[in-house]
Amino acid sequence: YLTAIFTLLSQRSRKASGNHALIAALGSEGQRIPHPGRAGDTLTYSAEVVAKRDSKSRPDAGVLRTHARLTNQDGAVVMECETVTLIEKRPSAG
Repeated sequence: YLTAIFTLLSQRSRKASGNHALIAALGSEGQRIPHPGRAGDTLTYSAEVVAKRDSKSRPDAGVLRTHARLTNQDGAVVMECETVTLIEKRPSAG
């Protein structure tokens, strides 16, 4: 269930931060569960973009590498990984 909660909270975070168009999930790496997630825990999702680049095959898209984690109410990391996603670029201003 922890992975499902992670996915749900990541999608809610995406919507809260501007609802950028996710084209494809390209993968995840280094998934770790350093502490157990238990029933009744209050989980918080956070993510940091660690790299970005233009897509080589799609000029309207970019590739993001994000380090994401779930922490419990005590601040202990219960799940973390790096995800790679293909997202639609924002329109140019002007």
